[in-house]
Amino acid sequence: MKKLIIITALVFVFGCSSSDEKPSVVPKENESLPSKGSEKTGETESAVLKMINVSLYSTKHPEKAQPMLIKVVSQPDEIKLYNKILKKNGTTEIALTNISEVYYLQFEYVKSGVSEYKDIFYVKGSENNAFYKEFKMKPEFNFDKFDQQTREIFIQSIGNKDWYVVIDQLPI
Repeated sequence: MKKLIIITALVFVFGCSSSDEKPSVVPKENESLPSKGSEKTGETESAVLKMINVSLYSTKHPEKAQPMLIKVVSQPDEIKLYNKILKKNGTTEIALTNISEVYYLQFEYVKSGVSEYKDIFYVKGSENNAFYKEFKMKPEFNFDKFDQQTREIFIQSIGNKDWYVVIDQLPI
């Protein structure tokens, strides 16, 4: 019995690992959001942006848990486009009453086989403008129901200060 357990463990360990896979590196543009790590220098490896999960907070489906995952961005060209659009422009204060759509973007970085995450809120305004804000996802930002009243309380909790202006809107 011990031999079977040891053999199973060895097969699992050696059968599931592969050292041939190398992550693709997406070129960085100016200072784009979000950035993790630094360029490769000597032995230090920078974190590589591998995927962006795009979720929507929607009152059109108040009975569904929020945010709802609507898109996974994993193609290098599309990741580069998101990174380019989300450059750090000046911060501003936004009018919370003018927000028409709220998105949660989760950026997944991989460094030495370990995933790290960075979170932002991305909002579209009623005047065809867009903004984003870095934050740390908390359980209170997840909802079982998302009606108009919950939306208003949620938007108030995000706050109206320290939002970056987005020049071009994301292709969501």
